[in-house]
Amino acid sequence: ANSPGAGKAWTLKEVEQGFSEAGIKLKPFEARKIERHGCGLIFAHVTYTKFIQDALKGGQDIAAIKAWFDKNVAPAWLDSLDNQLIVIFALQLHHHEQGAPKGLMTKLLKDFYYADILTEDAFNKWRDDNKDETPGKVKAISDAALWLNELAAASSESDEEE
Repeated sequence: ANSPGAGKAWTLKEVEQGFSEAGIKLKPFEARKIERHGCGLIFAHVTYTKFIQDALKGGQDIAAIKAWFDKNVAPAWLDSLDNQLIVIFALQLHHHEQGAPKGLMTKLLKDFYYADILTEDAFNKWRDDNKDETPGKVKAISDAALWLNELAAASSESDEEE
């Protein structure tokens, strides 16, 4: 079966086969939900989150991660702020799992911003989000606050110049 990471959404039949091979039978409601919402939408976030976690744990640099995104993620997927939030939550979780070392979240956000994976709008949405339960939010925001404020100030200055 194709993985959503390969840039192609799974069909319902492929999803059912994958679950069946794992010994899991989908209930009809779940099957309809997968079909209605599109398999890529349901499983892409899991694939991308796992990739980011594995890449960061494996010490991959941003260039390698960006190359993977360019090859495997449809550009339109990252146009969505909700999808960019998925990426930020993966970075937040990595920061948390590493013991929240000072400067790590700032570095991760900067790297993903300058690689054109994440946008300032996504950072603002992440900062304001109070629904997600990914651990480490307070420490991650605290770590990145200075840079996020500098980014916002630079952005508002460039808006005033236009």
